[in-house]
Amino acid sequence: MRPLLIVMSLILLVLSPPSVFAGPGTDLAELAESIRQQAIERADSAASRPAGPVGPLSLEDPFLDDMELFSLQALQLSRTLQSQGGAMDLQCIFRGMSEDAASQVESFETVETGADQARLYRQISELMRDAVDIAPDADEEQ
Repeated sequence: MRPLLIVMSLILLVLSPPSVFAGPGTDLAELAESIRQQAIERADSAASRPAGPVGPLSLEDPFLDDMELFSLQALQLSRTLQSQGGAMDLQCIFRGMSEDAASQVESFETVETGADQARLYRQISELMRDAVDIAPDADEEQ
C-alpha cells in the first residue's frame, strides 16, 4: 500500500501545473497578465469614443483594486529581493513598477476624454507586459 501511495504522489507532483510551485515573481506575473488583458479591453472601449467625456473611475472599480494590489506586490518583491541580497537591477525595476502603477492609478483622476483614458490604459498594458516578462526572473533570485 505504501509504495502505491509514493508512486501516486510522484505522479501528482510531475503532473501538477507549474503555478502550484509558483514564487512571488510568478504570482506577480499572473496578476500583471490579468491587469494587462483588462487594460487592453478597456483601452479599446475608451478609444471607440475618443472625444467623449470621461470621469474618474469609481472607487469600487475592481481594476483599481488590482492595480493597487500590483503596486503593493511589486514593492514587496523589491524589498524581499533587497533583504535576500538579490539582484540590484530587479530591486529597482520592481520598485519602479510599483511607483508607476500607483502613479497611473492617480492619473485616472485627471483624464477628460476617451482618447486620454485609452492612452492611459495602453500605458498600463505596456507596464504589465513588462512585468509579465520580468517578474518570473525574481523567483530565480530567491
